[in-house]
Amino acid sequence: MSKESSHIEVKNKSIQILQYSSSALIKYSGLIDYLSHLYSNNVRVLTSKVLNIKYDLTLYANFIFHSSSKTSNY
Repeated sequence: MSKESSHIEVKNKSIQILQYSSSALIKYSGLIDYLSHLYSNNVRVLTSKVLNIKYDLTLYANFIFHSSSKTSNY
């Protein structure tokens, strides 16, 4: 009997996790809609801004990695 009750408990937790996930996805899609509306439905502007930030962070991370792996020449 305890196996069956623990199985039901796991099933209920799984359903709860799915509900939280779906509500988070709904909120995320709402955020995307809001941001695209904010940029006058020009998602390309938003995408290019995000890609620029990602590129800058990658450059900075590479700089830190290379400068930390070398001995200081200054």
